[in-house]
Amino acid sequence: MDSDNWQATIGAGHTLHDVTKKLHDNGGRAISHGTCPGVGLGGHATIGGLGPSSRMWGSCLDHVVEVEVVTADGKIQRANEDENSDLFFALKGAGASFGIITEFVMRTNEEPGDVVEYTFSLTFSRHRDLSPVFEAWQNLISDPDLDRRFGSEFVMHELGAIITGTFFGTEEEFEATGIPDRIPTGKKSVVVNDWLGSVAQQA
Repeated sequence: MDSDNWQATIGAGHTLHDVTKKLHDNGGRAISHGTCPGVGLGGHATIGGLGPSSRMWGSCLDHVVEVEVVTADGKIQRANEDENSDLFFALKGAGASFGIITEFVMRTNEEPGDVVEYTFSLTFSRHRDLSPVFEAWQNLISDPDLDRRFGSEFVMHELGAIITGTFFGTEEEFEATGIPDRIPTGKKSVVVNDWLGSVAQQA
């Protein structure tokens, strides 16, 4: 970890669990990534890597500022926006087609403090009653002014639905956004966690 610019140099073979823990231990830093702890960074950071914090920080790939890569001619090269920029562009999205990345340099973010994990469970007697609930949720998440700290999933099941996700902030901040009032009424569960606890909960 470079404490001057908070960029982390990470071997491509590390799993997301390893990366999360190491960044936490080295300055309380974090990157956006998916929820499966056993996934390796090498593939994850070259094809996207979306997760609960992606509305706030972008994808895992968006954090990559430089790579070390072995190209098909056997050369070990560095690639970033200034050096081998065409290769760098290609690797960010189609990495496996252009070389084997062995190392990433990634920008990091300050770890969130509190993380609100919410769940709204709804049950209906008729399938058609799901339609207005789904429409209300779609209207919420398509709001261009929606707080970027808010993430949400809509899980549909027989005669019911679960609206669940995270808000990166305190419970008071979550309530102050007015978002809970825009989620269709249902059985509500709210748990406040820290960053590491939230990552573990989502795994």
